[in-house]
Amino acid sequence: MKHIKLFEEFLHEEATTSWSKMMKGVKAGGSGPWSLVAIENKKVVMQIIDIKTKDLLPAHFEEMRREHPKAKIHIEDGGGMVVWNEAVGVNEVANPDMSKFKAGQKIKWSSPKGPKEDEIEKVDGIYLKLKSGGTIPYQSVIAEAYKQVPYNVKISGVYKVDDGDAQFTVRVAGFERQGDDTDALYLMDSDSHKKALGSIIVKNKDMISASKGKTVYAQTTTGNDVSIKRIGDL
Repeated sequence: MKHIKLFEEFLHEEATTSWSKMMKGVKAGGSGPWSLVAIENKKVVMQIIDIKTKDLLPAHFEEMRREHPKAKIHIEDGGGMVVWNEAVGVNEVANPDMSKFKAGQKIKWSSPKGPKEDEIEKVDGIYLKLKSGGTIPYQSVIAEAYKQVPYNVKISGVYKVDDGDAQFTVRVAGFERQGDDTDALYLMDSDSHKKALGSIIVKNKDMISASKGKTVYAQTTTGNDVSIKRIGDL
């Protein structure tokens, strides 16, 4: 009797083929622990770090894929080098300007173990091959004018805002990069001050202080100079 392949079998076969390619890249790379990183619209939207058993990578990959189906996912080894990615040869939708990266250029990049300095050996699409070995996505480069906020810093919370005329509290849901050296704190949609304030623009160098409850100076996207202080969790 002729066997008709079921849809579930087809999906399993496709996944197994993808996982085989993934694990081949992992085995050819450095040692663990490994990290999975999902990038969408030039932003890191999810990370799973400190994976000590490489056989668990496919399961974590599927978990990440369910959470962010449109993201491009890559795997980094214990040294922060990309050992596999699903976007080789595919430019991101945003078509980033890679002309600012050149072979021989000195860069500083963010690895799981902290900032590292290196030299670009080759630019390959949205990836940078390093002189020391390995490949990183361009998003890992730390621009000289911009020090990245560590992903584990807690920015969301309740903030006291002082605009010089009045003091009030707002609920900050999170933040995103706004410019070369600023970040935008965005308020929860339900916050009554969201319409009047918009977002709150903070110098990136002040973000750590803000997360620790220190008073920092900022500006709202509606044009008001304010001081803000984190006073609690949401």
